[in-house]
Amino acid sequence: MNEPEVVQNYKSKLEQGLKQIISIQDNIEEQWEKGKAVIHAAAEQEFGEMESQRPKTWFEEECQNATENKNIAYRKLQ
Repeated sequence: MNEPEVVQNYKSKLEQGLKQIISIQDNIEEQWEKGKAVIHAAAEQEFGEMESQRPKTWFEEECQNATENKNIAYRKLQ
């Protein structure tokens, strides 16, 4: 990120939120969930909601055909 003000605001929000969580005497699972929520909220406030990108698939037609042929051969053996 090349915008120092946005980065600084994000860091400040993280520090404030995480300090509050550390001072609370919850169990570790509750602290983790609260910490995760603080990170997500700070990121969304400063950077906005990100569009999810579709992952590139490595399982292409050739792999699918090989798997289908393997399954057919396996069924013939049974």
